[in-house]
Amino acid sequence: MFEKMLDKYHLPLEASISLKTETKTFGKGEIITHQDDIENYIYLIKKGAVLVGSLQEQKEAILDFWFEGDYFSSYMSFLSRKPSQVYIETLVPTLVERIDYGQMQSLYGQSATANMLGRLIAESHYVRKTQRELDLMTKTAEQRYKDLLEKGKTIIEQVPVHKIARYLGIHPESLSRIRANLIS
Repeated sequence: MFEKMLDKYHLPLEASISLKTETKTFGKGEIITHQDDIENYIYLIKKGAVLVGSLQEQKEAILDFWFEGDYFSSYMSFLSRKPSQVYIETLVPTLVERIDYGQMQSLYGQSATANMLGRLIAESHYVRKTQRELDLMTKTAEQRYKDLLEKGKTIIEQVPVHKIARYLGIHPESLSRIRANLIS
């Protein structure tokens, strides 16, 4: 996992870095991180997909989808060590590799490369969130749906319409019309 992250950002692997990751499999619909729990891991999706959601006063919001090759976490909780305001749920059976908070902190103490990597991960999360905000303000629901299909078409086809609609900020009926328009 760490090696893939280094490759992604074109950083050298330092011989002194001792890395302990864990591979874990989750079934479809399994909660990886519960809302109100403290996030202890950063994950790499080796196979599968997850959604990030939040439940407030019996109302569900779908904030993001992550697919194979993506790194994910309830990052605010991971960094702040405070309870997560979101939950992370698998969309399909999902295989992940993960590294825990203590291991990451230890790596930061051992290596300038690990510190750089941590900064680059934080920057990529910031860019992704800012792009999502811009997309919500500047793109139509149909454009956002097409973008989502480009990221994970085979998995999105398995996701219930109401969850995708919540992510897009529209009603399920509107998403059905968008899908019908794209087919014709």
